[in-house]
Amino acid sequence: MRSEFAHNLKTLFFLMKVNLDKNLLKYDLTASQLEVLHFIMRQPNNVNQREIERGLNLSNPTINGLLSRLEEKKFICRVRDKEDMRNKKIVICPKCREILEEVEVDRCRFEEKIYNDISMQELEVVNNFIIKIINNLEGE
Repeated sequence: MRSEFAHNLKTLFFLMKVNLDKNLLKYDLTASQLEVLHFIMRQPNNVNQREIERGLNLSNPTINGLLSRLEEKKFICRVRDKEDMRNKKIVICPKCREILEEVEVDRCRFEEKIYNDISMQELEVVNNFIIKIINNLEGE
């Protein structure tokens, strides 16, 4: 039963990522790029690359590649910090803000599809269960 549960979690994650990537194609975004953009948007101040690496627990080469592609697409730009010229802050471009508003509408539709016949009580039980598993793994 435990291995079946782990397999089902892996399948769920995979299907969610595939569906999200498919929905993001029209915006020329991937799920990973969207995760980076959302992280940047949630920060009270502009962040640098290292802060994104730490916040998303991803390697320097991974974040660098994601940021480079986002910069090529004009979703972000890297701006030298006036207080520390060695540091570059990551800034969301206006084009990106408009697209993220549209993506949010799509995300709401996607969530409706996911939670279609699941009650809030069922969702809470599953969420608490997953949090316990995360805590068990982080405790190692």
